[in-house]
Amino acid sequence: MSALDTAVANALLSKELLRVIHNATGLTKKMNRQLDAEWNKANWNGFKNGLTLNFVRPAQATVSTGKNIPFNSSTGGWTTGAWVEKTIPVTVSETLDWLRSDYTFSTLQLQQIVSNMDMRVVKPTFLKMWSEFEKKILSETFPMTGNSIVATGTVGGAGGSLTRADLYKAQAVLTSAGAPTEDRVCYLDSFANAGLSDNNSVLFNPSSQISKVYENGEIGTFAGADFGVSELMGTYDVLPGVTDGVIGAGTYTDGMTSINIASGMANGVYKKGTVFTITSAGAVPIKKVNLETKAIQAGQPYQFALSEDCTIAGGTGVLKFNVATELYSSTAPGAQWNIERLPIAGDLVKLFGSTTLSYRIGCMWHPDAFAATQIPLENILGLKGSVESAEGFSARVTSGPWIGTSEEVTRFDVVARGALIRNQNACRIFTAIY
Repeated sequence: MSALDTAVANALLSKELLRVIHNATGLTKKMNRQLDAEWNKANWNGFKNGLTLNFVRPAQATVSTGKNIPFNSSTGGWTTGAWVEKTIPVTVSETLDWLRSDYTFSTLQLQQIVSNMDMRVVKPTFLKMWSEFEKKILSETFPMTGNSIVATGTVGGAGGSLTRADLYKAQAVLTSAGAPTEDRVCYLDSFANAGLSDNNSVLFNPSSQISKVYENGEIGTFAGADFGVSELMGTYDVLPGVTDGVIGAGTYTDGMTSINIASGMANGVYKKGTVFTITSAGAVPIKKVNLETKAIQAGQPYQFALSEDCTIAGGTGVLKFNVATELYSSTAPGAQWNIERLPIAGDLVKLFGSTTLSYRIGCMWHPDAFAATQIPLENILGLKGSVESAEGFSARVTSGPWIGTSEEVTRFDVVARGALIRNQNACRIFTAIY
């Protein structure tokens, strides 16, 4: 085929790849897409390896009483309210954040694409790229979430049952932590959704909603959240034989994101996303603090999730958690207080979940819990390519010679990144499988 035909084919392919990813994507559209507007700026010049993105976290502020701003004689200044707006810097890597697929088209296949817009050859590839794109974003967001509950249903068959009470509890976890009540969403795996839809189908009013549950097997809206189904959220598994870890000496100050374990924990690799709570030496949980009211939440232990795989050897090691779950005491500046008190040496960390079960993962969240973006790419000079972007989604298709052969290779590229930006705005829901 001519170079013109290849260029036309690439233009059609980039539009189709963009269409598939945009239309198939569900979960990441329900996240904060704050960086999408950046890509529309005239001075944006495409992806560069090592690019640093700054996801802005929801602001926190203090409020004071009285009409006058007090003067602080010791500092010689006015005591004004605090406004804290932090960012989470993320370095984009062409190794970790780049999703690519390659294909060598035959002349007949390119002719079918150009003449008939026949996408049968590439449709499976594009759907796979969408799946990997969404799984990647989920792996950078959901596992970082500390807030978690375990469904109360029995175990057996395709999985334990998720009850209405579990969803109400997830709703309460968010509300008690100060998460906004509007725009919440909840995604479940298909088995949890199926059982819950059947149990809830007679509860909905008006009748049109009941019909939707029966006809489509979809819950719609329940417990203050819009529901969806996804098989991309994975499972939650913990090491068997785990005992409480004793916190060792360390510098535990406001903003801390790691805990030293001195003894007690079973040896092994604890996976990213494993959830822990912190208790006193007497096993009294250290509780959460509502971000808005600053009230200590009775019966709600603070939970954190590992931000990376952590190795325990000889009962000792370091547990690291996400910067969005950093700990702040009541003496922290501004409005950052989020835990009853900071941990100290001799406190305990307790694993969340059973060491003998595996769990499917669901999640209820407000969009400001997570941030996600897809970074646009520029055309490569000297090659035949096409870039299509719309509503924060971007896809590039490029064709060029394969060095060492006479064949021309077409490649499909997307770059994406996600991050947890407020732990209190999300709650994972674990449903036992066996």
